[in-house]
Amino acid sequence: MFFDKQTKEERENYIKLLQVVGSLSNLFSESKTPYLYYRAAENIFCKALNANNLARGDISFDAFKGNVGIGLKTFVHGNGKKYEKIAEFNKDIDKFKDLDAEGTMRKIAELRNNRIAAAERAHGTDEKIYHIVTRKNGKFEIHEEEMHYIDFNTLKLDKKKTTDKNIFFKDKHANYKFYIAKSTLYKVTVK
Repeated sequence: MFFDKQTKEERENYIKLLQVVGSLSNLFSESKTPYLYYRAAENIFCKALNANNLARGDISFDAFKGNVGIGLKTFVHGNGKKYEKIAEFNKDIDKFKDLDAEGTMRKIAELRNNRIAAAERAHGTDEKIYHIVTRKNGKFEIHEEEMHYIDFNTLKLDKKKTTDKNIFFKDKHANYKFYIAKSTLYKVTVK
């Protein structure tokens, strides 16, 4: 995807910077899993790959380069499915706070899609991906996957799993969880 299309020099520089930061983990942790602060990951990505840093903005992309919008994620490599935060909707709470689970699901999907579209328009992108750095015993791994709009035609509420704290739903692309108390949307990442 995106990473493989960067120059050899950019890719090597990126990996080298990740290795340097990862090696510093031993100074403050006894864990074999290297630590990577998300802000450091964002800055390393943008510096090494000559991407524009958008991470401080409240938009769907943390970076962009050329026509590609990029969401940057870092987390511990799991054994299967893991929910990862993809958006917060604290500023929009009045738009869904009085809705039932079905209505909230649809409103969150609409808000998420609107944010992606706004980011695409603002930065002239027509491709969007997640660039993911997972951490596991002694190393980092780089993964990339497409970032999709939530598909309304296949959107389905999981009534069995949904509670008064979390709304679970899926579309043809992914499984999602909306944590009501924090107005936060999560997507399942399988790694």
